[in-house]
Amino acid sequence: MVCLIGCGVLVLHALALGFHIEDTPQALRDAATGKAVGYPAALGALAAVVALATSRRVLGRVAVVLAVLLGAAALVVDVVR
Repeated sequence: MVCLIGCGVLVLHALALGFHIEDTPQALRDAATGKAVGYPAALGALAAVVALATSRRVLGRVAVVLAVLLGAAALVVDVVR
């Protein structure tokens, strides 16, 4: 559940970065960062939902690990860029 919330926050952050009104270089860089953060964060949120749905099976355990890794990757991309 924590991973789902964290990935959801990263998806919202990526959406906020993706909105740009003018075509300044900074706005275009922010949009590119939002795109780079959004994909792994959205996949991590999807994996977290799968993990919640199948929590007592092997698929649920694999989905938890995948969700944590994708969420961490999105966070690293957000901090580094």
